Amino acid sequence: MSIEDNKKIKDIEDIKQLDNTSGILLSPKSNEAIKLIKTKLRKTAQTIIEIGELLIEAIDNEPADYKKEFYKQLGMSERSGQRYMQIARSEVIQKLKNGEPKQLDNMTMTDLLHKINDKKKPATNSDEKPRIKPSKRAESIYNRYKNEPEILKEIITKLQDMLEKQQKDIVIDAQ
Repeated sequence: MSIEDNKKIKDIEDIKQLDNTSGILLSPKSNEAIKLIKTKLRKTAQTIIEIGELLIEAIDNEPADYKKEFYKQLGMSERSGQRYMQIARSEVIQKLKNGEPKQLDNMTMTDLLHKINDKKKPATNSDEKPRIKPSKRAESIYNRYKNEPEILKEIITKLQDMLEKQQKDIVIDAQ
């Protein structure tokens, strides 16, 4: 068997390690790192919830000065502590933790907060008013680009084009 044949056989074995989405061959070291990272990510949500529960237990009923000193000695901002406790108190997260802990796999603090907030959002419905009033949105865009009139004109033109297209689509749908 030639060196070329051995190389082909080795390449065939290496194909088993191919990433199916991009076809990039990952090294054994990288594959091991992926396994370790996934294990740690799996534990991330659980750890966040546990930290929140510990914070609640330690300082929930304490005065503000006590909490400030607690966070100072812990080396954590008060806002971060509040986020941990918000997650730990959440019925949504507690249900997942107790009923379907696999759904918490690979979730970060941001993912957990989004999960909580997703449950607070009302069901989408065409009669529902937008959260931010259009006048506020317009004011925000204006304030952001008021010193760049060409960009503002471009935005206004694009919005007018989009509105015209939508109105044409409505007329076509009505026919």
